[in-house]
Amino acid sequence: MGFKVFVSAVDIQLGDAWLKEIENALEGSTILLSLCSPSSVRRPWLNFESGSGWSKGVKVVPICYKGLRKDKLPAPLHIFQAVELTDLVSCRKLVDRLASELSIRISEQFDPTKMLAALRSCDRREPTL
Repeated sequence: MGFKVFVSAVDIQLGDAWLKEIENALEGSTILLSLCSPSSVRRPWLNFESGSGWSKGVKVVPICYKGLRKDKLPAPLHIFQAVELTDLVSCRKLVDRLASELSIRISEQFDPTKMLAALRSCDRREPTL
């Protein structure tokens, strides 16, 4: 496969210049998934990273969770077509978009029902970070 997933909480190591690491990751990106919860949308870095990606021509997809609805996304995140992963159709749309953007084929084993169950399970747990 010809793509890499960058997760700042995982990929930035102790001693790394984290701003430079984020900039490097955005430089080669084609799509940026912004995880948007009621608390995360109040953090300036979510807007900063999303805006940086957008200015570089990266597709920005806000993913609403923890009860945040896409019609409640604050500016500037509301300018992007967002998704609420609350049903099978939205899960499938996200996977289809990723597959299209990354030029990969979706496995026949992909089951949006399992994806939705896993998302609902995560939504009930307290964050670990």
